[in-house]
Amino acid sequence: MIARSAVKLGTHAEELLNTPAVQTRYGTGAQALHWLMFLLIAAMYFIGLSMVAMEVSPERLRYFSLHKYVAKFPTISFGAPSVQLVGEAPTRVPGTLTMLGVTRPLTLEVSRFRCMDHPFQKARELCGGDAAVTIKRSEWGMKHLIPAVGDDIRLDIQLEAVREK
Repeated sequence: MIARSAVKLGTHAEELLNTPAVQTRYGTGAQALHWLMFLLIAAMYFIGLSMVAMEVSPERLRYFSLHKYVAKFPTISFGAPSVQLVGEAPTRVPGTLTMLGVTRPLTLEVSRFRCMDHPFQKARELCGGDAAVTIKRSEWGMKHLIPAVGDDIRLDIQLEAVREK
């Protein structure tokens, strides 16, 4: 709650603060979700404290270090200097994929592609499509649990682009 005695407000500001929308800023559902999130965070904190005393072994350390990849390499990027077209639709997109700090050449196969008028900007078209490629995760350094977990991974990518008419 705002301490009104500490701040000298104009009459317009007083009127705004007295509106029902400001006085009931959050409904019952939002307050319940707030407290639920608080309880979940508190539970995770206490679970984390109990896990500090876990037995340390090389196997557990290996599993623990897997999450470090997310912090060290948080993004996957794909760069394409050109696009192969059939008519006005792309069919193949040769480029390079960078994942986990490893860059390799890769070609996306575009299966569907469609353009339509942009709903807000009439001088542009909004285009979208689907692309896919299958990679071997071991080529990017993800060798953990092979062969129990398959080496081939299919990447399905949704494309969206805006072009001038």
